[in-house]
Amino acid sequence: MKRGIFLIFSIFFFLCLAATGLFATEQDFLLLHEFENGVNDGEGPFSQELVGDADNLYGMTYYGGTYDCGIIYSIKKTGTDFTVLHSFRDNGNDGGGPYGALILSGEKLYGMTSEGGDDDLGVIFSINKNGTDFALLYEFDGTSGSDPRGSLTLVGSKLYGMTMKGGSADRGVIFSFDTADSTFSLLHEFQGFPVDGAWPTASLVVSESKLYGMTYYGGSNNQGVIFEINIDGTEYAPIRDFEGGANGGHTPYGSLIVSDSKLYGMTSRYKDWDIGVIFSMNKDGSDYRVLHEFAGLLENDDGRKPKGTLAIDGSKLYGTTLEGGEFFYGVLFSLNTDGTGYEVLRHFKGGVDDGLFPGSDALLVSGSYIYGVTSQGGDANDGVIYRMKKKAEPPPPPVPQCFINTLFDFLQ
Repeated sequence: MKRGIFLIFSIFFFLCLAATGLFATEQDFLLLHEFENGVNDGEGPFSQELVGDADNLYGMTYYGGTYDCGIIYSIKKTGTDFTVLHSFRDNGNDGGGPYGALILSGEKLYGMTSEGGDDDLGVIFSINKNGTDFALLYEFDGTSGSDPRGSLTLVGSKLYGMTMKGGSADRGVIFSFDTADSTFSLLHEFQGFPVDGAWPTASLVVSESKLYGMTYYGGSNNQGVIFEINIDGTEYAPIRDFEGGANGGHTPYGSLIVSDSKLYGMTSRYKDWDIGVIFSMNKDGSDYRVLHEFAGLLENDDGRKPKGTLAIDGSKLYGTTLEGGEFFYGVLFSLNTDGTGYEVLRHFKGGVDDGLFPGSDALLVSGSYIYGVTSQGGDANDGVIYRMKKKAEPPPPPVPQCFINTLFDFLQ
């Protein structure tokens, strides 16, 4: 009888340990796909972010495909069924060299390429999730902008975005495109130093009736600006000019994110070094705070040169740096929104079993996992798609041996 009770207790005990994850066998880090340049695969997801639905991830690469001008692809979140949905041609009837992320709306994907179209200055396109009905929606012509490097933002039926170049001063533009009637509108043409931003490389974020964004250069110090603009194109205004020095970083490369009344972002540089910072500020431009200063070469367990966009999940921020870390190939990190608890979740090491140089991708946080891409690494060193399990709460301490001995003696 006692042996039966002890057996039942033992089974229950080990089931509890399994439930805590102490004996979990699932890999915390997993390569879902290793790119191999060719007609059936891509290469070099330099700045391409992932979007997802319940089962699938969608993304782009800058090279690869039938014409080596980049691809659109889908893959299951489990890493199976990698499929090339479209191979760009980079001609008058297609785009080429895509940056940024796709935008998912229903069964449609929207995106941009930095090249292609009649003037080879980039395009806006749409495609169904299953790869059918690829269509050019708009071709940039220089006056309307050129060389888009970020992603689109969808509000109602309108797509909002920026181009890095083009416009009256060739410093880039903010635009909208109405998918309902195919109307393209210029909302702002950047003028650059010293009165305006210049050369935006990222995307817009929307909150209520305003759009927020950053430029890489421009402003009173020519080190980038944060700006706001109404979605109808009125009341454009820089709300912060980056200063450089010890006053909070400069030359931001990625995009802002918004949560409640706060904007969060990163700069690629800090003081005179390519190390960068993570910052927050109110949407009205007040209360700018540096949440984390990357240590770079000063500490090999930190990141360096963040050129990406943060992701937010509850009170936790996630991001990557292009360089730094133990192997100097970049890191994946987390940070609380109040600036506490900075932690490196992974030091990318490259080679056939890992990625390196995560570039300027924004992470996709979905369920228990973080999904991302690196521009190099994998068997062919052409980049990878990876999945990282979010850090779980630590398991409870093991049951003391004396307690087990006492219980065993009791059951004898």
